[in-house]
Formats: sequence, C-alpha cells, structure tokens
Amino acid sequence: MIDQEYTRRKMYNMKFKMLNISLLKPHEEIKLDRAKQLYAEIKQTNIWTTPILVDSEFLIVMDGHHRLKVAQLLELNSLPCFVLPYSSIDVYKCGTNIPFSSELIIEKALNNELFPYKTTRHIVRHPLPNISIALDALKIFESF
Repeated sequence: MIDQEYTRRKMYNMKFKMLNISLLKPHEEIKLDRAKQLYAEIKQTNIWTTPILVDSEFLIVMDGHHRLKVAQLLELNSLPCFVLPYSSIDVYKCGTNIPFSSELIIEKALNNELFPYKTTRHIVRHPLPNISIALDALKIFESF
C-alpha cells in the first residue's frame, strides 16, 4: 500500500501544461514499429488522450517518447504534459528495482545523447488522468 502522505507530497509539484513539442528533450531511443502503431491508433480516433510526463527544469521527456514521435509525425504544435521535478518521482533501470541516476539522464538528454530503448522506468506514485483533445486543436494551440 502506498503511503498517502508521501504521495501527496510527491505530487504537489506536478502541473498540467501545454508545451511546444520543439522544447521537449527525449532521453531514450524508440521502436519505430511501436511509433507507427501508436500513430495509426491516434490518427484513427483523431483524439490525443495521454499527456507526456516531462521534467520541470529541463523539459526532458520522462515518459512518452513514442507519443512525442507521433506528435512530430502529425505535425502538432503543442502537447499536453504533466510537468514535475525529477525529485518527485522514482527512476529505475527498466526491468529491475535498481535505482537509476536522474543526473545521468539529464546530462545525456542535454547533450542529445539517447539511451537505448527502455533503459529507464519513471514511476509516478499516483494515477495520472487521461484527457481528450482533438488533434486539430494541438496543431494550432500555443503553449503556455
């Protein structure tokens, strides 16, 4: 069971923002087949439903690398993002319980160096809500 006070403190710094996709910095490679599959799903519904999880200091993508690629392919201007500091989440080496250095992630992302696909796992201890935004709105929406 998750400690509710711990969760409340950790999530207090999270904000919802619409961000220009050109500002977002990936830190991991993607699987092109997965991006194509996701592209088809999103294009079919014409609705964006899952915000991207982004670091508040440097705008590094914590979760949503495939969705960012889809946004680029769809020529979207902005994306809905949950923005929070790295100190608010837990980071692990994917597939393990071994903590992973957020400092290393930040360093590599700022130098445009990508980790291999699924190197890291970012854990938010609170369920994040889905949304429903028409793709056309994301093509013209200005970030704030």
